[in-house]
Amino acid sequence: MSKDGFEVVDLEPQFAMDEYVDKVVRVRALSSRITGSEVYRKFFAAAPGLPELVLLGRIQAFSNEAIAHGASRWQSIVVDCPSSGHGLLMLETPFAAFRAVSIGPFSRLASQIMEWLKAEVRIGVVAIPEEMAVVEAIEFAEDLKERTGLAPSLVILNRMRQDVLSPEARQAIADSEVEIDSADQALLDCGARVQRRSRLEAFHLKRLSKGLGMSPIILRELANTRPATIAKALSAESA
Repeated sequence: MSKDGFEVVDLEPQFAMDEYVDKVVRVRALSSRITGSEVYRKFFAAAPGLPELVLLGRIQAFSNEAIAHGASRWQSIVVDCPSSGHGLLMLETPFAAFRAVSIGPFSRLASQIMEWLKAEVRIGVVAIPEEMAVVEAIEFAEDLKERTGLAPSLVILNRMRQDVLSPEARQAIADSEVEIDSADQALLDCGARVQRRSRLEAFHLKRLSKGLGMSPIILRELANTRPATIAKALSAESA
């Protein structure tokens, strides 16, 4: 994010790799011959972890960009990583690459990325209040710590409805007796579902907090306007 607003980029691994080759070779004509060769393309596609490594390297390069007087070009850089399994692989890659190859340009790149991840990067975990998502978030943090020594510094619990009924409403649901298949029965069923959802959300929130050792930032679920939009469209058609 710059002071003038937001800028968005969709990073492609192949582009990042070509750019890295240009930087290392420094001779434009030679780097163009390398990046244009079929052998190079096949090597990049087949080399395990290489796309993830060069993507992280390009993101690090963004963080080092400066403007006049050495000030950072970007106030903040937010990276939307892949889902937990692929995200873990991406963050683990420089550590694995450095252990596998201790010399050469890719080793130096891996070493630079490792130090950058340790010193400057904040890792956030995002989950929704559902069983599988919460379990994966906790397992991700544990695996990340074991494989890299890194740990998330924040956790976000997204799409929380937080539909909390008043004590009076809960008591009314418990005490009410209505006719089966009536409109009142439908309303009571809705109220009961809200209560169950609230209890489940509270359970997942507690489990996530305990599993990661920190209180999540809660983002409420946005209202779904689609049913209302469809109803308006149908009303217009029937008018």
